[in-house]
Amino acid sequence: MKNLGLIMLAATGLLANKPAPAAPTQPPQIRAATPPSLKVSVTAGTVAGADGRPVAVQPVELTFAPPEVGEATSKGPIPGNYNPDRPLEEQMRGWNAFCPLPPEKPEILGFFFRGIPAESFVLKSHDGAKTFERGGDHFFSSEMGQALAIKNRLGKPPADRKKPKPEEQLLAEFKYYKQRLDLVQVDGAGRVSVKKGESVIMCPPLPAPDAGCVGLAGVWVYGAHGQGPVPASPDGVAIAQADICAIRPLPPVAPVNAKALSKVVSRLKAGKPVGVGFFGDSIAVGAEAPDWYFHTYSPRNKGFVGMVLRGLRERYPEADVQPAWSIAGAQSIFNEKMWQNVLKRAASPGRPAPSAGEYVWWEAEPAAPAAAMAAPATSARVEEFVLQNDGEKRVLSKGAWRALAGGEGAEYAVDVPSAEGLRLFVRRANNRGQMRWQWDGGAWETQDESQKPTDADDVRHGLAVCWFDLGAVNLAPGKHTLRVEAVGAPVALDCFALTAGELGPWRTYCPGGLGMDVVIYAMGMNGGFNEKTPREMHKETILRHISEARQRGAEVLLVATMENNARLLNDPGKSKKPNRDLMAEIAAETGCPFADVYTEWMNQESRGVPPEARLHNFINHPGEEGHRLWADVILRLFDAAKE
Repeated sequence: MKNLGLIMLAATGLLANKPAPAAPTQPPQIRAATPPSLKVSVTAGTVAGADGRPVAVQPVELTFAPPEVGEATSKGPIPGNYNPDRPLEEQMRGWNAFCPLPPEKPEILGFFFRGIPAESFVLKSHDGAKTFERGGDHFFSSEMGQALAIKNRLGKPPADRKKPKPEEQLLAEFKYYKQRLDLVQVDGAGRVSVKKGESVIMCPPLPAPDAGCVGLAGVWVYGAHGQGPVPASPDGVAIAQADICAIRPLPPVAPVNAKALSKVVSRLKAGKPVGVGFFGDSIAVGAEAPDWYFHTYSPRNKGFVGMVLRGLRERYPEADVQPAWSIAGAQSIFNEKMWQNVLKRAASPGRPAPSAGEYVWWEAEPAAPAAAMAAPATSARVEEFVLQNDGEKRVLSKGAWRALAGGEGAEYAVDVPSAEGLRLFVRRANNRGQMRWQWDGGAWETQDESQKPTDADDVRHGLAVCWFDLGAVNLAPGKHTLRVEAVGAPVALDCFALTAGELGPWRTYCPGGLGMDVVIYAMGMNGGFNEKTPREMHKETILRHISEARQRGAEVLLVATMENNARLLNDPGKSKKPNRDLMAEIAAETGCPFADVYTEWMNQESRGVPPEARLHNFINHPGEEGHRLWADVILRLFDAAKE
């Protein structure tokens, strides 16, 4: 028995000393189910915990909650006909289709990709009196979230889709799936759990880990990468592998050629005026950040342009950072008129102001102390123009402006210079009343209410002061009288200028008094490389623009635009990666500062966010977080130049 005990002990010892299986040293894998469903598996692995110590992740299968369902109605113009012989995406791309959209603010300038179950989509006449048959009267693509007519059975499309008559519109009732980013997290004991994110219509946020936990992956619960028709029930929505982004953060994209901005930064540090130009497309306009359409030409713009301006002003509060705009939707680098519009401001820093014979400037308010002008006018209707603090006064020329109630007027004695090609400019409150003017008691001219300003600055939220070009002035040199009147609603006037030449006034500076120091070159989303505009043509155009700007004393900051929906549509030919590579090549050849927004955009995957989940319109516009990414990459260049 003793021998048997020894044998047993020996055996036990042998078993005890046998090496245990090695714990995985690699991070766990997060895998979609096969076939895809709302289940995801997590393998064993090791990660650094919240306290920095290694955590052995326990394998587990997770089940995610289905997406929430919303209901909406939407109106839109009667669409064109469906053509089964043409690729579907081409028919939808031309805005020829009926595009139902949920009530999102800001407005979605695109379509609802894979978000509307076909079974829920009901299309009616504009008054709801007639219901059209899906598959008989119209074709509905749940993948593209849009409808097309079948053999004109929905009626005649309007001649002007932007301004359809009531009878030229249709009414849709539908259900839609909301988006959500859920976080797969692990605690210090290796237990894996799901932290549910917020359900939203567009651009879902990724929740932060709970206390004591670290994130393993972000999971996009929506079904954007599904195959076939959109499921009729949210329980049928599946999580594909492309919806899962492991969290292994890459470092921020490094600034390239930041030292090229040294002169600009030196001027900022010295508290001098600095002109910043923007040459860009709809993303530069601000689409689709909150209130972007309201603040398009204002430094309050909540897109990346406004964020860059505010970022520079916060970093250099003593400097006077002044923007010039040449931004518009659906444009490319080949819009030469837009390029020349921003380039003309780059008349080299330090250019002397025009002589008295080239321009004349006068204030709108009477010659009186600024304090007296802080309460401008006699009508209660102009109370919104009362200046409330020194910060508001600082925005205006001489710290004041003149308010006119509807029907009130003001007259100015103007000594018209002898220069040819004079134009009249007025700096006034934007979107506030209509004004008319006359010279020497002659014919009245009225400003077009839809006219866009040449620049803008915020007095306060919702109130901007802007320069407007009122057109040519054909007057003999000498004394003349200008009368201005408010038509209907009150107006507020800051100052006027008569000037010749290519440069009008800019902010509170006389024509030519402020030069352009840097142009942020943010085109690229529109117009790819093709037979009509090959890569070589793009490169030649950008190189010429750089040369022209530098000849006028301005540096060009190149921006590689973000990726679009090429991966969602499985269409690599649409990708913006070739544009990014060209910009990097040009930056290397010219030494231009280069903001690689494209790479930073794609690197969101390493932080648990699919880049496609940041497309506010499912095509090519970012939401607010995406705009912040743009601004961060650009401002990083200015910060690096300071070091």
